Amino acid sequence: MKRIVYGFAMALVVIGLSACGGGNASSSDTPDRTSVQDEDTADKVQIKIDDIGISLDDMVVSNGSVSRTLQEDLDLNISKEEQDVVGVFNDQHNPVLLSRKYPGDTSVEISLESSAEVFVLYHPKFNGVESNDPKELSRRIRSHEKFQDLVSQLKHEIESKNPCPLDPVCSPKAKYIAIGIAEDLQVADLYK
Repeated sequence: MKRIVYGFAMALVVIGLSACGGGNASSSDTPDRTSVQDEDTADKVQIKIDDIGISLDDMVVSNGSVSRTLQEDLDLNISKEEQDVVGVFNDQHNPVLLSRKYPGDTSVEISLESSAEVFVLYHPKFNGVESNDPKELSRRIRSHEKFQDLVSQLKHEIESKNPCPLDPVCSPKAKYIAIGIAEDLQVADLYK
């Protein structure tokens, strides 16, 4: 069996997390999710964070330029035209949840599913290349037969208070599920 070892691909996150700063946002809680909406919606993107069953009180939401706790007014200026990565980070600055925003998106949902998708994208197969159809790539990842296993494993890592649940070194079971998904995907047609 071919064994692929890959480390924490934070480079994907760091590159994707570069974005513009500024704006003025506010947060509000609903029973099922936390929602952050920038007041100037003509140029801003709505951020929704799924309720994952754990307290996010000590965590921050960040797009790399600006970080705020969920209790503060958030100041996340994310252009609708830019590609970006947005995440929820713990007090050790490790991502707990991540999501990708595509150019033209008016909202970003940060969830276990979006985090599992980013986890698959840590695979070296995706490093340094840009898909010409990232939404189709997302659809293919999420429709893989093992995708829900990865979501469940990441949920387990988060619930068990793993300090770095989205780091393949800290979450080896999730890493091997993600490797299998990445290696199974036929994506040559999605690259230039």
